[in-house]
Amino acid sequence: FEEYNKQVTGIEQLFLSITELNKGKNPSTITEQDHSLTLKVADEVTRINAFANTLDPTKQEAIALKGSVKRIIDNFKVNNYEIVNLLGQKYDERLNIEVVGEDIDPALKPGEEIITKVIKPLVKFNGIQIQAAQVEISIGQ
Repeated sequence: FEEYNKQVTGIEQLFLSITELNKGKNPSTITEQDHSLTLKVADEVTRINAFANTLDPTKQEAIALKGSVKRIIDNFKVNNYEIVNLLGQKYDERLNIEVVGEDIDPALKPGEEIITKVIKPLVKFNGIQIQAAQVEISIGQ
């Protein structure tokens, strides 16, 4: 938990630095910027959130991690980035996402497909997708 807490703190500071760099820039200039650092932060936030979901939700560690993830996502929103939450949603092949794994789930209706794990999040900047998601889905039989 301490290691994740250090990572979350570092990610929050990193994103605040990105925010400061973008202040006062023309939006068209920002659109042409390199998003690679922001996408790496989004990937790490997704991993931390997945880890937090494995913890007992009543424990302080889970509450703290989820709070940190929420603050980072809120910082993303303030800077016109969006991490789209796909977890638990119905899979639609028209979405621009990559399925990297499938699992059979007898609890689902036949043909029903649900996103059960997000490896890389779908990220948008100013409403335009800049990273496709990588997900695992469960399929009803």
